[in-house]
Amino acid sequence: MTEAYYLTLVSAAAIILSLMVIDPNVSVWIDLQYKLFVVNLRKWMFMATMYPRLRYNAWKMKRALTKIRKDYNLPLENEHGDV
Repeated sequence: MTEAYYLTLVSAAAIILSLMVIDPNVSVWIDLQYKLFVVNLRKWMFMATMYPRLRYNAWKMKRALTKIRKDYNLPLENEHGDV
């Protein structure tokens, strides 16, 4: 069972390496996919650690904007309907 698993992994690696040697665009594509994965991983980690704080800041900014609009007698909604 494990021999078939390792044979499959080695075969897949050999096919990918041969494609990388034959066509340099495959190497660039794999590098870009890796960089995209790293960016998404960092974004996920940032959102997992900072999301509650970002929500609080957005609420606080909306509250301050509403107060400023009331102080200067500005309409409470803009052309997009946001408050």
